[in-house]
Amino acid sequence: MRTLPIWVPILQKFYSSLEIPAVIYGSQIIYVNLGIAFENKDIDLLIYHVYPHTVFVNAYRKAFNEENVRIEVFVENGETIYHSIY
Repeated sequence: MRTLPIWVPILQKFYSSLEIPAVIYGSQIIYVNLGIAFENKDIDLLIYHVYPHTVFVNAYRKAFNEENVRIEVFVENGETIYHSIY
């Protein structure tokens, strides 16, 4: 397992309840509130049960002074899984 990127502590300052059960490698951020493994995905940050996703997006934008953020969101509603890219 790699060491945490420097931006993880920055995000934790903006969103103190952020927990990182941590799979870190690759080129995208995946926000997940399901216990699903994505072995075939490139993952920078894997987070469970973070609501709402806009809080995470806003923290990332503020931490990096970025307007463009690509985050994949998987949300379970009953037996349906919604997948969105922001």
